[in-house]
Amino acid sequence: MDFKKKVAQCYQFLRFCDDLSLALCQNDFENHKESLQIDPVCGQQKICLTQLPNGEFELDPWLFDEEKKEFYAEYYATDTDFYSEDEELRNDLDLLQPMEKKFVFTKKGHSAMPFFPEN
Repeated sequence: MDFKKKVAQCYQFLRFCDDLSLALCQNDFENHKESLQIDPVCGQQKICLTQLPNGEFELDPWLFDEEKKEFYAEYYATDTDFYSEDEELRNDLDLLQPMEKKFVFTKKGHSAMPFFPEN
């Protein structure tokens, strides 16, 4: 595989991770409850993200080798809805304790789609 193609695939994967993290961190499932469509890592097939009743998530198609994948994210929670200055946010973050949230992804009953298929 040539260098430009490999770089393009890495960028597609990075874009997917960014879209996925935004969907999770913005609590899109708290408001909508239906599946979200995320741009594909490769090819044309969009990736469907669904939250299960137990709080875990399904990705369709599945992207990992393992049947279940866990990710952890550190975050801060504040009661302030809007900061007029960056300094206000920095001061608030200095007073807050980081929290951790676990995201669990499970495989739906079909075969995995690799991140970087051989072409």
